[in-house]
Amino acid sequence: MKKIFLMLIVLAAAAMAGPAQVRKFSPVTPAMLLNPPPDDWLMYSRTYDAQRYSPLNQISKQNAGRLTQVWSNPLPPGTIEIIPIVHDGVMYIVVPSQGKGTAVQALDATNGQLIWEYKRPAGGPSRAKTLAIFEDLILFAAPDGFVVGLDARTGQLRWETKTSGSLTAGTIVFGDKVLSGRSCTAGGRVDCYIVAHDARTGKEVWRFYTVAGSDVICAYNTKSYWPMSYHPGKNSLYVPYVDNCLDMTRANGNQPERRTGVRRPGSDPEKFGGIAKINMATGEIQRLYEGRAPGNGATLVTAGDVVFWGDLNQKFRAFDADSVSPSRNQSTTQ
Repeated sequence: MKKIFLMLIVLAAAAMAGPAQVRKFSPVTPAMLLNPPPDDWLMYSRTYDAQRYSPLNQISKQNAGRLTQVWSNPLPPGTIEIIPIVHDGVMYIVVPSQGKGTAVQALDATNGQLIWEYKRPAGGPSRAKTLAIFEDLILFAAPDGFVVGLDARTGQLRWETKTSGSLTAGTIVFGDKVLSGRSCTAGGRVDCYIVAHDARTGKEVWRFYTVAGSDVICAYNTKSYWPMSYHPGKNSLYVPYVDNCLDMTRANGNQPERRTGVRRPGSDPEKFGGIAKINMATGEIQRLYEGRAPGNGATLVTAGDVVFWGDLNQKFRAFDADSVSPSRNQSTTQ
């Protein structure tokens, strides 16, 4: 009888405790994303200008050789490509899940203990490289084609929006929009696009396609965000692009792989690529520069409103962040 009574007390205490959750949490503001606290790592490169540098100084050249393992957390076998993010001492990560699914986990970064786990059974293992955080939401590009908003404290689903294509890039927040890219699949052009959703609700705001068509930017690497740069003052992305888009059919049985260049309708045949400015609020595309040589590197935008970019003709160029190539403006939202 005594054992039963003690068991009832334990069960009652567990019920009162409710689901596991992050106890100390401060919402992540746009200002924090622009200038993250030293203890936080709020996006894959930590800062919009991709510094990938921590200002913390507890580890130095003098003591690095004395570092020892503090904790480890065994993970299920499978694909892991994510760059974790950290906020208020909690690490958020995407891991394989039992049964060929994917899970988002919140771990206590001081000891590796699991705080909460959100399981996504459909779509197989995730190949997303990035997670995003905004206010009290963890924003996740799920392998089943959904962009998902999770409560950062508890891991409970707050919203999910169905998209298409293979969400291998992940998510990143600009302003109050969450951006996701995808690699093209057998679905053709319909799956080849970058889309912005309202980070609070999951409602689609705009998209642009990355394969041939009039409403298109053929970014150098449309699977990720490394070539792009973001200007918070203008709330705009600066994206290198080429106007000769790749139309590709992969090898299938006896049919070899086929690759064909397709020009963007209306583009200047004497121009091959350039720099596009994307308004994050509206999706409007403006072309800052067009030239005969493409580039294969990133843009860099500075607080002085200057955009730097180099092309394959060995020219390093600087552009005013607001200057637009004459007669080459293009607006698109769908």
